[in-house]
Amino acid sequence: MDISITNQIIKFSINILKEIRDIKMSHIHSIWKVKIIHGIFRIIVMNEVCFNSLSLFFYGVLVQIYQMFRKTTGNLSTNDKPQNLEVERMSSYLLTVLTKKQEVDAIIRDTIDKVLVLRFGRASDPVCLQLDDVLSKSAREVSKFGSVALVDIDSNEIQVYVKYFDITFIPSTVFFFNAHHMKMDFGTADHTKWVGAFHKKQDFIDVVEAIYRGAMKGKLIVSCPLPPERIPKYQLLYKDV
Repeated sequence: MDISITNQIIKFSINILKEIRDIKMSHIHSIWKVKIIHGIFRIIVMNEVCFNSLSLFFYGVLVQIYQMFRKTTGNLSTNDKPQNLEVERMSSYLLTVLTKKQEVDAIIRDTIDKVLVLRFGRASDPVCLQLDDVLSKSAREVSKFGSVALVDIDSNEIQVYVKYFDITFIPSTVFFFNAHHMKMDFGTADHTKWVGAFHKKQDFIDVVEAIYRGAMKGKLIVSCPLPPERIPKYQLLYKDV
């Protein structure tokens, strides 16, 4: 794991400590406060000693607990979005990130009997972060029939895929099944990819499940199960025309 990511996680963990330090709450909430602080310190220590997938898993769980904790204490209503993009940015760290062509080739080749979801985008883009948050929260629920990975669109080695799939807007999400490019009729001119973010987690799960069911029947293109109002609209840009 890149040292910059480690430093960002430690910094974010310390910010959480500062934020919840002076919150006044009931006895039950105080217990959770102590548990959260204890968990954060464990993550900081694990990062300093040896940052690994286990510490990243604990971090992801901690973020989810912290979000629920803030809702129950009234500091964050259920309709509020995070005060900044840090929580969503951390979500992208829970998913596999591909930066080399051979990595993309390998994951397409080696993902068998599951829908492979490849998100093309960049970690600094707000819409990509919004989509990454949905993907990371859905990854476990689709794990029996789907697998998710992020593709860094700024990597030089990835440009061959960017051109092949004509990726003009980000984020763009491309689907595969047993190394076959799966297409979906979204009611738009482009059936090759999903452009934009999903409105909610269930929308993404429904799309992946529809592709999986169609692929198991031998189809290479399926109809989108979502209503038109939940499908992002955009205008196609034609290059070199």
